[in-house]
Amino acid sequence: MNTSDKEGKDLDNNLCVFIKGAPERILSRCSKMLVNGEEVDFSNELREEVNKANSDFGKLGERVLAFARYRLPADKYKKGEYKFDVKTWKNWGLDPK
Repeated sequence: MNTSDKEGKDLDNNLCVFIKGAPERILSRCSKMLVNGEEVDFSNELREEVNKANSDFGKLGERVLAFARYRLPADKYKKGEYKFDVKTWKNWGLDPK
């Protein structure tokens, strides 16, 4: 277990929360985006591009889903030690940015 990784960047040793849903619901909570395998800032230009693509697919009758990952701080959510209580998820106090 990597206890020195306070930002939770080592995905093999730290916990993450994943979510999927409608792009307008998911992407409004995102500050980064995966582009060509690299995390980049989710700038206004990228947001406009994604919103246009989502609209274009919608006009074709296609359903679009967005996926997001939140890396939990390793100092608070230790892999193998932290037990999730899904009944109180609204009180977890996670900052989406």
